[in-house]
Amino acid sequence: RAASRRRDAFLHRKREELGESLVASTLGLNDLLNARGTQEIESLARDRDAERLHLLCRLYFPSLVVPACRYLDAGTGVHRALLETYDPSDPRSCGAQAADTAAFKQARAELVQARDTLVGLVAEETLTRHR
Repeated sequence: RAASRRRDAFLHRKREELGESLVASTLGLNDLLNARGTQEIESLARDRDAERLHLLCRLYFPSLVVPACRYLDAGTGVHRALLETYDPSDPRSCGAQAADTAAFKQARAELVQARDTLVGLVAEETLTRHR
């Protein structure tokens, strides 16, 4: 019984870390959208929070691995669309430069869908475990 409570508490902390990683990943994307300059963009190009989220799913929540992969891939698609449209001679932010391109709009929509799906599944996982 005590071991079961410890495991439940441990998994609860991991679910919290999952949520925190998802929020941090979203904030990191906002930083990338506001980036100006090649060096700043390159420093933000790797989404370590999404990678952490994926790792947590692989280790503790196997039912969330595929949605986490989709989220990670969708984030990479947004980064790619941003970098493909970036023009260092344009004073606008990376996001402002890409905002009207079809590739960025599609990549961002895919990211939002993947994120929303993952949020829903994490919430469902949390509710299922607390019944």
